[in-house]
Amino acid sequence: MLKEVKYVVYLLTIFFFIFFVIKFYLSEDNVKWSNKVILQYQNILDKKIISLPIIKNDTSDIIEYTSEIEDFKNKKQRKFWDLFKTNEK
Repeated sequence: MLKEVKYVVYLLTIFFFIFFVIKFYLSEDNVKWSNKVILQYQNILDKKIISLPIIKNDTSDIIEYTSEIEDFKNKKQRKFWDLFKTNEK
């Protein structure tokens, strides 16, 4: 009997906790306060964004196209595993 009463008390406690939390977060006062705080931060961010300097774009003609394929064919190929083989002898 005592065990069942204990479970009922636990369930009621959990139920009331969830009920009061939802009631608080959905209350009109909390919604107004949240909107007010969000607007204050938005105004602060807007002021900071306006004061940001605009930097000139200097990235034009950065990529240089070359004939790397021909250079690649002419280069001696490096073989990493061959270095180990020469050291084993």
